[in-house]
Amino acid sequence: MAREEIQDLTMVERDRLVADLGSLADEAWQIASLCAGWTVRDLTAHLLMPYEISALSLLGRLARARFRFDQVADEWARRDSRTPDQLLTALNSIDGKRFGTPGISQVTGLSHLVAHKADLYRPLGLDHVVGPTVGVIVLNELVGRGRGSLADGILDGRRFTASDLDWSYGTGEQVAGPASALITTLLGRDAALGELSGPGVPGVVGQLRRAA
Repeated sequence: MAREEIQDLTMVERDRLVADLGSLADEAWQIASLCAGWTVRDLTAHLLMPYEISALSLLGRLARARFRFDQVADEWARRDSRTPDQLLTALNSIDGKRFGTPGISQVTGLSHLVAHKADLYRPLGLDHVVGPTVGVIVLNELVGRGRGSLADGILDGRRFTASDLDWSYGTGEQVAGPASALITTLLGRDAALGELSGPGVPGVVGQLRRAA
């Protein structure tokens, strides 16, 4: 798929996110997201980081953090002092901006946004429906170039199958569910385990809960 098409899909996802977050009550921004230690506000600030930080600034921050990327990302999110309205305005301005993390593929920005939308929507009680085109792109990215972000060993001996679109991956015991639930689970969150079915589910449940 052409870069322009990926960008268009990303902006559609962004527009939906901004519309949904724009309707939140003030207190909802302090609800814990599925990203450990981050509120809805913190995670929204994190979504902006790849668009707002320069490669040089990122390198300097990484060096000071002894190249612990998670520490850099955490500091960025927690120290961002913008209000929710300001964060949404900034999200609305990323059109045409490059997703700036080094070494990424052209679909990493889309994958990053869709995965974190689930991290926001589930604790907020909002439906996170992933369309068929976007779902296939994101799931393929996660089990391919994005495999380093997955829960350790979660792909081993299992076949993951999306029940709402044409996608499957792996061999072994079946784990089936909506694309959104698979994305959440592959990334090591246990919030969507109840949406999954198949003989491989008990092993996934035990693995994620042991790691928690």
